[in-house]
Amino acid sequence: MRGAHTSSKAVLLTVAFAAACAAQGPQLLLTDVTQAAGIDWVQVENNTTLGAGAAFLDFDGDGFEDILLVGGDAEPGLFRSVQQGTRFVRVQPSPLRGSVAMETMCAAVGDVDNDGDPDVFIGRFGFDQLFRNDGGGAFTEITTPLIAGNRYDWTAAAAFGDYDGDGNLDLYIGNYISPASSFPNHTPVPNRLLRGLGNGSFVDATSPVVAGAGTALATAWSDYDADGDVDILVGNDFGSTVEPNRLYRNDGPTAGGWAFADVSSATGFDVAIYCMGIAIGDYDRDGDLDSYFTNMGRNVFLRNDGLTFTDVTAATGTDLTFDIDAGAPTLATSWGTGLHDFDNDGWLDLYVSNGFITSDPSLPNGLFVRDVLFRHDGPSLTYTRMAQPLSNAIGRGAAFADYDRDGDVDVLQVNVMGAPVLWRNDSPRRGRFLTATLEGTTSNRDAIGARVTLDTGAFSAVREVRRSDSFESSSSRTLHFGLGGGARGERLHVRWPSGIEQERFDVPLDRHVALREPAVTVRDAATTSRTVAQGRLLEFGATLRNHGSTAAPAAYVPQLRTAAGDLVWMGSIRGTALQPGEDRALLETLFVPSAIGDPGRFGLRLVWTAADVDLSMSESQALVR
Repeated sequence: MRGAHTSSKAVLLTVAFAAACAAQGPQLLLTDVTQAAGIDWVQVENNTTLGAGAAFLDFDGDGFEDILLVGGDAEPGLFRSVQQGTRFVRVQPSPLRGSVAMETMCAAVGDVDNDGDPDVFIGRFGFDQLFRNDGGGAFTEITTPLIAGNRYDWTAAAAFGDYDGDGNLDLYIGNYISPASSFPNHTPVPNRLLRGLGNGSFVDATSPVVAGAGTALATAWSDYDADGDVDILVGNDFGSTVEPNRLYRNDGPTAGGWAFADVSSATGFDVAIYCMGIAIGDYDRDGDLDSYFTNMGRNVFLRNDGLTFTDVTAATGTDLTFDIDAGAPTLATSWGTGLHDFDNDGWLDLYVSNGFITSDPSLPNGLFVRDVLFRHDGPSLTYTRMAQPLSNAIGRGAAFADYDRDGDVDVLQVNVMGAPVLWRNDSPRRGRFLTATLEGTTSNRDAIGARVTLDTGAFSAVREVRRSDSFESSSSRTLHFGLGGGARGERLHVRWPSGIEQERFDVPLDRHVALREPAVTVRDAATTSRTVAQGRLLEFGATLRNHGSTAAPAAYVPQLRTAAGDLVWMGSIRGTALQPGEDRALLETLFVPSAIGDPGRFGLRLVWTAADVDLSMSESQALVR
């Protein structure tokens, strides 16, 4: 592995600057609660020094995140959350041990059979495995020869996503190098794409485009171009000598199957580094998703400009993964990473795990380099490295979740040749929050790939339901929005993987909301006139649509509210039945009372609310002045 070289003088200056900045401004605070939480698993390595991943998953359906730890020769450790998310109890014997004794590398979580509980894929140094969740803590191995792959696959990354929008989770498997090869004569192993059939089985959908050359250590599904389907992001080791990072754009169905295009070079995504991990999030709040890559040496931050990417690493100050405690600056090798709002101020902060790995002796690679926590500085779009000294273990994978359900994001990191660390987020709160869990009906049940936008009145926050990025790990599928002070939940917009759009208005904050994909939606609210006088008739309409495959009873009601949200008038609740795929036009005529607002101009909001048979709500509105 070989990273970018930096002059020693420049390194000294940047490290000193980072240390000085860290002492200023509000701090982020993560507290090590591993021992108190009862997590007693230890990673043991014999060969790879790579395998160490974590996953948050609610495998027993009690509403609290449980923990899965994988890596090396230790059997997978499954821990059940107890005492309202404050402690964990190990499930023994491990139900994810299975029939293969090869070293474990990564864990990917997804509901492959759409039955409402999370299933687990474990990538290995050899044959991979898939476990079906049977409920109550029981798992059944359902590995097939296709899922297992070749004995000489070395799976270091995997991610579930629904690329064809059929409601079934697909699986992208990132392979590293052949276990039979050795440094410096690496033999890359191409990646694999498996299309899910919805019953836990898959068919091979790998094309030459998405297979790549191998050496993948990170992968994720994300809709980088916001066109409604998820694309494939791949982080490759040995980027300058084998293959740079890859971005495969989802171009949809074709006569020959499904098309992906390699747009890595055209978009500027093809960073040639020793990429270990990927973090995805909208750091600049411009509505699209940016990407951060960990590396041996200088990490890389790419700003998404819509259809291309710009390197903003230096501008954001996020390449500083050096050990500021060392007598001389020591380059870090960085692994797991995540963009999350740890202090609820409305801006995404950045976590990076660091850890030594055997490499080219000519490269500086500190044995114990502390992990890094960067606080987002706000509108300047820069980051400040926190002074808090985090773990200096040999870090690898990192997963993220609000495991104790207190309204902020916590961190679980797995380390090589040692115990993991559970970081409870105790950062001072700088604003309000909202968490949301989505359940698909037409879409895959996990709603992986859904895009959620929360309008706060001051800015719009975008999140995407995604479990797998970071390094070898899977995070919670519950979305977390930090909103800052004075924020309001004006509008919550969901674009489901199926294409169905759902809206909620006046969303209450500082709590959790559960959203279920509606079969019936109401949309295209409109008015015949944008200006309505008091004492006049107002005519407005909308369209109900049944997206399902069966007839759906629906109830709907129109409302008239002031621009501030106060209810002026509510129509009667109407019922109807819609056939599959049916559109139904709605029309209302309303006399605008002369008693509302000032005699002059006033603001009104026309809101349609519909509920399908499962009481999944959908709203649409038009503004009238």
